[in-house]
Amino acid sequence: MDTVPRAKCSSCGATLDPYSTAPCPECGALGSKKVEKIIEGRVAATGTVDRARIRERFTFNRRAIALLVLVTLIQPFASLALRGVAAIVTSGVLSVAGLVVGSFAMVKTREIERHI
Repeated sequence: MDTVPRAKCSSCGATLDPYSTAPCPECGALGSKKVEKIIEGRVAATGTVDRARIRERFTFNRRAIALLVLVTLIQPFASLALRGVAAIVTSGVLSVAGLVVGSFAMVKTREIERHI
């Protein structure tokens, strides 16, 4: 299927030997050779279509939400009942506990269903 390479001088257009490195015999130009070779081949390609359904939803943990509400309601009363450094430390501990419990109160779930 491969054809024989052909070469010609890009300066004057004379036909040259494609394997030679000598200057053009017609015009004497060096490095002005243009080589052409045709290669034939076959390419086979197949296409696929991927389809996906993505569903996102929030899941609520009712126990964690109830505990978060309880911690939120207890915090100001605990600070009122205690004085000084104890009130500050108790308030900080209850705030951190609220953050930890709040992270478990709601979860985002993503379901990906692929159809190939």
